[in-house]
Amino acid sequence: LLCLDQKSVDKLVDRHPPVLKLNIDGNIAPKSEMLQRKLGIDQKGAGQILYCPGSFRLIGMNQEAIEERIDYLQSELGLSKKQLAKLLVACSALLTVSLKNHYDPLFNSLQTSFGFTREEIAELAMRSPQLLKRASEEKIESAAWLLPQVLGLDVQDKEGLKKYIW
Repeated sequence: LLCLDQKSVDKLVDRHPPVLKLNIDGNIAPKSEMLQRKLGIDQKGAGQILYCPGSFRLIGMNQEAIEERIDYLQSELGLSKKQLAKLLVACSALLTVSLKNHYDPLFNSLQTSFGFTREEIAELAMRSPQLLKRASEEKIESAAWLLPQVLGLDVQDKEGLKKYIW
């Protein structure tokens, strides 16, 4: 289901021995099928999403929570299934992040601090998927305060700031 070779299976078990206790038919198979259905990907693509750094956390997550995050990211970023699948293959840990505590404040901060539109946030995410995982409201607000000073820009010049970020 994860489309792993023996070396990758050994690595997964070595890093996360509790994975041996998971019910494959009751846990991994339904998640793989759901990812294939929701993202329009094949079993190999679903396996790439489920087997990632932090994969044990994703494999152990409630399927409804994963579906909620997929729907949220697709809706908030306005991504197609194909774009979202590409984003999640690049950084599937995005599915382990809290919507209310991480994404809502992050997207709001990117919009208010830098004036990014939803489409621009989606483009940033596609260019650098880790940005959505690693960035935080506090980091964005600090950068929005510090960058104008360092670059000699007016704090209100959001378009000027965007040029440096792009």
